[in-house]
Amino acid sequence: DAVRLNSPNDGSAFLLNFSLIHHKASVIEEYLSEKEIYVSSVSACSSHQKVISYVLLAMGKSEEDAENSIRISFGYDTTEEDVDTFINAFKNALTEIRRR
Repeated sequence: DAVRLNSPNDGSAFLLNFSLIHHKASVIEEYLSEKEIYVSSVSACSSHQKVISYVLLAMGKSEEDAENSIRISFGYDTTEEDVDTFINAFKNALTEIRRR
């Protein structure tokens, strides 16, 4: 209940995008980076700009969802342990960080 999935069912198996419902994406992104878990709150082509995702807006998502989205990229060498580490750290972030 803390996220809203944005990635389409038939999208890339190497990318996952979701929006945070009760937290700011930038705050969660910073928390995770302190744990050496790197996600992005903007697309790769917009990484040096502070912009709302025009892709999510074009998909009919709200400005709030587009502004608070997180993108996770997976590689061929991503392990189940990597995913478990992310999930545990993400859950801790949602618990430890105050809601906006």
